[in-house]
Amino acid sequence: MKKAVLLILLFISYQHYSFGQNKVYDSLETIINNEKYDTAKVEKIHDLTIIYFLQNNNFTDALTYAERGLALAEKNKYKTGIVKLTILIGIIYGDESKESKQLDYFILALQRAEKFGNNELTDFCLLQLAGFYADNPKKSLSFNLQRLRNNDKKLLDGIEFLYLSLARCYNNLNNQDSSLYFYTKASAIFKAKKDYRQYGPLLEANSDIADKLIKNKRYTEALDMLNETITFCNKNNDDYKNEESYALISIGEIYFTLNKDNEGWEYLFKALTLAENWKEPVNLSSINSLISTHYVKEKKLNKALEYAKQSLKYAKESKLLRFIADSEKSLSDIYFKMNDGINALEHYKKYTETKDSMNTEENIKKLTRTEMNFEFSKKQAADSIKLEAEKKIIDSKFEKEKTQRYALYGGLAFMILLTGISYRNFKRKQKDNVIITEQKHVVEQQKEIVEEKQREILDSIEYALRIQTAILPPTRIVKQYLENSFILYKPKDIVAGDFYWMEQVQLADDSISLLANEENKHNASSSHQLINPSTNQLILFAACDCTGHGVPGAMVSVVCHNALNRAVREFGLTQPAAILDKTAEIVIENFSKSEEDIKDGMDISLVSLKYSSQNSKIEIEWAGANNPLWILRNTSSTLDTRPLSLLEETKADKQPIGMNEDSKPFTNHSFILNTGDTVYLFTDGFADQFGGETGEKKLTRKRFKELLLSIQNKPMPEQCITLDSFIVDYRKQVEQIDDILVMGVRV
Repeated sequence: MKKAVLLILLFISYQHYSFGQNKVYDSLETIINNEKYDTAKVEKIHDLTIIYFLQNNNFTDALTYAERGLALAEKNKYKTGIVKLTILIGIIYGDESKESKQLDYFILALQRAEKFGNNELTDFCLLQLAGFYADNPKKSLSFNLQRLRNNDKKLLDGIEFLYLSLARCYNNLNNQDSSLYFYTKASAIFKAKKDYRQYGPLLEANSDIADKLIKNKRYTEALDMLNETITFCNKNNDDYKNEESYALISIGEIYFTLNKDNEGWEYLFKALTLAENWKEPVNLSSINSLISTHYVKEKKLNKALEYAKQSLKYAKESKLLRFIADSEKSLSDIYFKMNDGINALEHYKKYTETKDSMNTEENIKKLTRTEMNFEFSKKQAADSIKLEAEKKIIDSKFEKEKTQRYALYGGLAFMILLTGISYRNFKRKQKDNVIITEQKHVVEQQKEIVEEKQREILDSIEYALRIQTAILPPTRIVKQYLENSFILYKPKDIVAGDFYWMEQVQLADDSISLLANEENKHNASSSHQLINPSTNQLILFAACDCTGHGVPGAMVSVVCHNALNRAVREFGLTQPAAILDKTAEIVIENFSKSEEDIKDGMDISLVSLKYSSQNSKIEIEWAGANNPLWILRNTSSTLDTRPLSLLEETKADKQPIGMNEDSKPFTNHSFILNTGDTVYLFTDGFADQFGGETGEKKLTRKRFKELLLSIQNKPMPEQCITLDSFIVDYRKQVEQIDDILVMGVRV
């Protein structure tokens, strides 16, 4: 932007000047050396400064010449030279990324131009300040409005650019009526002048006018404006491909809005073809994203996925975080609609990471700008005092030359001193008020950033919950195949590392037919009876505990859940130990693809419950990774509590599902159950909770066993309620430290 400002300066001040090579430098140096200290010498120094800066990018020499010229202009009281060189020094500092110094000189130049009464230079100083505050539309607007007021009724040369700047400011401030007004005025002047050098700004104005007409549902007028843009672009070859592309996109969107989808697709693909020939990544990313969005609306998810991937590819080429974040979010949404939870969660994680990076960069930018504005306000006040001091020096010299007025001078000096003290005190108080205001503003900004970050985090977690809920078997399915059962499931956070899992296999003539998903189970429910000895059925169910809790634990749970499904559905395994062996193999294979050393995994207790039509006995097989199996045999005892020996515990293999230095095949256990026997599967969350009178006592597995024994005479749903109430009362005000999962099945 600073380069562009300088080019405007050169265009206004030196339309007659043509840059040469070495002979130009020699000529200017010769003139400077031969000239006396007058206005001509100041102008030539100014010219040489521009050559060093603009053509050679030699900031050091350019700044040296500019400061030399400014000193000569001040010595000779050459007002035009003083203002022009002050502005030029500011431009040089801006190109060296010293924005604080740049604004110092722009403000000083404006003060001097206003003091000298030079309207043309005052307008130019206001133009530089409006450009400097391009990221702050309120401040930029104030400088542009000041230019408009100074212009009064006479039209500036190039006022169409002022109208365009005002339109942009109002657009950034969401004042659509004022923005449309100034865009229209600018467009009219551009068209009237018929200057091909100005068609770029004209097309920009036309595009923004069309956007506002579309927002106001004035589609016919918008189409006329956009077709005018396309007609002009076609006449000017490759000069305005960007404008033509956006016009095609806008026309396509209008047709989609009017339910003319065929015309909408036609214009979108015209824009895509143009962008592919042009090979500009930002444009390609935007158009592919838009096409993907419309395919989603038509529920053509495979096509939507194809174009969303292309959008992400080009977004990464552009290296613009906003486009990358939008593409990752689109992919996450599409995968979720395709029931691909793993990819949906993976892309949503990348989306949130990119948004975090965007917020960090924007936060730094805002804080830097806030600090700069505070320093600039102080500097502006200091410059005012400096000008007052310069005035006093001039007055002092004048009075010294008139010895006959010593007495009057003494009184005047005293008055000036008192005024200076008063002014200094006023400015000090004003400065303190500015500091307080700016500090309050910074605090409010930080508060907004924290609140926005919190909202984004909660949105991410809620989205993860939707994905995790989708992989859990619904309650109606569990009750359909395990009628006399309960599941106590209490995640520590919104999402959990614990999850429960179930599959049903129909056994017939030694062959296995698997209902691959819950939807099929529901549709086929009329043909399946509840578990009873008259059918040959195998029900697999498990309590699973993945590494961690919250979002990290949930991500691991998706991987492990998918591995369990594959072991049964894809590889046809039904023996618990074999299922665990294959699940561990799949999990390790998935994690080994990462460049990082991932040691996450899962503890599990897995039961295979088999009913046979030929035998009233109930067979179960079981295998476990770190988590045991508890079986409570049915007895005729009516005691409220029973001896712990009645609860049979089968210990699990001491290894997880995942990376392990000493992995061994899992052990398979077989049991025969009688009617009324109860099996319990659980993770370590229930027994590990802290509470009691002091809040520091761990529940332990022994007390968990005693609790289960004490509630055996209750139906299974009541057992679940009792366990839930107990753990809530036990913890009191103590925070839950881990996910809780307990499954009970009575046969």
